[in-house]
Amino acid sequence: MKYLKNKWVIFLLLPIFILVLLYLFRFPICRLAGNYLVAEDPLSTVDAVFVLSGSALPRGNEAARIYKLGYSRKIIFTGQELSIPGVPELGIDSVCTSELTQKFAVAAGVNPADTELLVKGTSTFEEFEAIREYCKSKQLKRIMVVSSNYHTRRIKNVFKNTLAKEGIAVIVRGAVDGFHPESWWKTESGLISLNNEYVKLVFYAFKY
Repeated sequence: MKYLKNKWVIFLLLPIFILVLLYLFRFPICRLAGNYLVAEDPLSTVDAVFVLSGSALPRGNEAARIYKLGYSRKIIFTGQELSIPGVPELGIDSVCTSELTQKFAVAAGVNPADTELLVKGTSTFEEFEAIREYCKSKQLKRIMVVSSNYHTRRIKNVFKNTLAKEGIAVIVRGAVDGFHPESWWKTESGLISLNNEYVKLVFYAFKY
């Protein structure tokens, strides 16, 4: 009887003990969760840099930085999703995210002649397929893929193993666009970004 009583005491106290530990170590755990998403490779010379659609300004600026450092003379902007819907009444044309990112990169110092638009794909996987076909048609053997910093873990999972089997080496780099892995929990946007990215990680792991 005494043994059963002690067992129930342990059973009831264990969750409380775990919660206390989680609270005491909440900041290291949060930092670990944020840093796990960031999985960049060292910079290296490549045949071409592919900039995925989304977060046009930071990704355009990161592409320009890589370009000016001399790691590639070819910058390709992907994605067909609209960043700015057209408003004919106001004389405003629709603009794809890829085109907008290209404009920011050019404004930051990239020679327009060294850029190209690959207006395909409305998701990471669709853009991956477009990039794979492009690499095969142009016989590219070493490429760089630029996205947001907290997307790099998922980008690696999607790109690296598959393209390696086809003889294409991939370097993944991330632009900082508001997500800070060391302090993401301090802002609502950081919380949303982390939550969404972990959901996508699981989704991509099962679907692709």
